Amino acid sequence: MADENSKRNKRGGSDRNEFIETFKDNRIIEQTRLSRNIYRIYRRTFDTVSRSVVLLRFYSRISGLPLKAEAELTRQIMAYIEEVRENIDKKVSVSEQMLTKHGVKTSEAALEPVEVTIIDPLANYYLKLLGRAHQLDTAITSLWLATILDDNQRRQSLNEIENELGAVKTKVRALSYGVRERFLERKQVRAGKSDAVDVAASEQATLDSTSPGVEAEAAPNEKTTTGRKAAKAGFATEITDAVGAAA
Repeated sequence: MADENSKRNKRGGSDRNEFIETFKDNRIIEQTRLSRNIYRIYRRTFDTVSRSVVLLRFYSRISGLPLKAEAELTRQIMAYIEEVRENIDKKVSVSEQMLTKHGVKTSEAALEPVEVTIIDPLANYYLKLLGRAHQLDTAITSLWLATILDDNQRRQSLNEIENELGAVKTKVRALSYGVRERFLERKQVRAGKSDAVDVAASEQATLDSTSPGVEAEAAPNEKTTTGRKAAKAGFATEITDAVGAAA
């Protein structure tokens, strides 16, 4: 039993060391300014997006996915971020046209800069998406202050922004979990269930220690059994499609 535990720890430690060596120096600091509403969304979503894309890349490499499959998964994430950005861009354009039409003069709020640790370029793209959402939120607030939008219209607009940004988080996390599940399944076959779970927990703990968390609260159904089952069904299809597209 002791020998088995020793072997398992060595295998887990080897994967953990590989993870650290691969990603420990992959970080820059970006500054951004976000309105109160968007900063709240940032705290609820950014950390999950950031960690998920790093883990997706890591598990893709150690689980034996073809490089084309990893590229396809990251392409899907980028495409989804761009889709949301295009939608927000259209709303920014309409809002600015309304401000011009009604002769509303706006001023920049004196916001404190937020320093954000970037550990993956996809996380940086998401941060820029949050910045664009900030511009939309600012325009919506100006329209509301000018009595062009009423309380319900403003609330609906803000809810739409939050839902779109939250959907990016859900999409990225589902894809990351899918690759992780593939790794666990293969690890279970080769080394047994307990080994796979130990290694996966080790990598998550390492990422937790190297990437400071910012999320204050989770969505209501994030930790429910039903939510996990729904996510698992979704990302299983995503992974299969990605591998098929890369073949």
